[in-house]
Amino acid sequence: MNQLLVVEGVSVRRDSVGRYNLNDLHRAAGGNERHSPNRLTRTKSFNGSISELTPNMVLAPADVQWGGGMPGTYLSKELVYSNAIPFLLVTVH
Repeated sequence: MNQLLVVEGVSVRRDSVGRYNLNDLHRAAGGNERHSPNRLTRTKSFNGSISELTPNMVLAPADVQWGGGMPGTYLSKELVYSNAIPFLLVTVH
């Protein structure tokens, strides 16, 4: 992906299919441990959204990449809008 997204001075990486790096979004929102990516991905609303989106999408709406050059949790635009942004906004003043 060639489009760079910068939020609050933090570059948000995207994977090869365009999903957004949740770890970068978390850092841009202040990095509060209480709102860490691993907590978001364990919520019922997040997992419900994945279940709802998965049958309608060609690619998985969420992907975890371990190690390598771009580790982290990557989310589709739909998951970012419906879950990550509201979850992370509570840390932004």
